[in-house]
Amino acid sequence: MPKVIKILLILLAVVVIVFGAYVFRLKFNLSSLSGSEVPGWKTYTNENLKYSFQYPAGSAVDVKSVNTTDTLNQTTLPVYVSNPKNTKTALFNVEPNPPALMYSSPTYPIFLNVTLQELSQMIWGANKTLSQSFPGKKIGDLVQTTLAISPAYEFSLDSEFTIGGSGYALETEHKYILVEGNGHKFMISLPTNEPDAEKILKSFKFIP
Repeated sequence: MPKVIKILLILLAVVVIVFGAYVFRLKFNLSSLSGSEVPGWKTYTNENLKYSFQYPAGSAVDVKSVNTTDTLNQTTLPVYVSNPKNTKTALFNVEPNPPALMYSSPTYPIFLNVTLQELSQMIWGANKTLSQSFPGKKIGDLVQTTLAISPAYEFSLDSEFTIGGSGYALETEHKYILVEGNGHKFMISLPTNEPDAEKILKSFKFIP
């Protein structure tokens, strides 16, 4: 066998091995980022929106009270996991079809029709603009990531802002993740300094 062919075969074998290792690592990483079960934790399942996650036995899952129209009520109610260590900051928040402030607006359907990337840029951009007016408000870059083996967008947010007497305050830095599954968009938020919050995030998954 000519030497050149031997070299080409060796190179081909190396490429196959490297590619196989890359695919294995990718699958391993994706599986470790979502659907990870935590022994002893409870499981919350939303049959209407087809998603689930686990949460600590000492916490509770509640549905937030939001002013919505009857037609939107079943797909817009956020849920949150209580934090026994800090009652002011929820351990985990899931907001379907965000943003909540637009529920009663006639332009709300616009937010349902944009792509996930466009919605992420809109929400991140609004906070980015406000951070220029409020020096204490810190916002991280918008980056593309993966959650529940689905494309997602993520950014971090810290501090607070107020406009005309309204606004919100964060007790600590939060991570915001925008993801889409089963025909709905979701905005998930969690404090970055809570290990249990990260475990909940890793257990989040969409169900058939």
